[in-house]
Amino acid sequence: AASESNGELFSSGPFPPGSEMLAEARDVYLEELWRDTVGFAGVEIIRRVVGIAHVEDLESIADQDIRADCEKRCLLLARQMVLSSYRGSEFTTLTALMEEAARCYLMPLDGVKWPTESAA
Repeated sequence: AASESNGELFSSGPFPPGSEMLAEARDVYLEELWRDTVGFAGVEIIRRVVGIAHVEDLESIADQDIRADCEKRCLLLARQMVLSSYRGSEFTTLTALMEEAARCYLMPLDGVKWPTESAA
């Protein structure tokens, strides 16, 4: 017999369906997943700049000084992503860091102020 679906893929396990405990457990899981995802993306950026699998976006920059500036910005961004525990609510902070890293064609890196690692 088909049961009525509540939109959840998995059962609520030890938590009563619709309980605050279930919602809190789900929020904690998603927060950890977000931090892991951001950290992994940072590691991937480092791999693509420093490792063998370079990206064409950076490799295609003919001017060595501009390319070095862009690579440095990418590595600074990646460092922040790996070392900081970004929460989902800090998405705008992370977006601002990414936008700053993408400005490598527009202005030199000197004088760019990167935020210190966020307090966990």
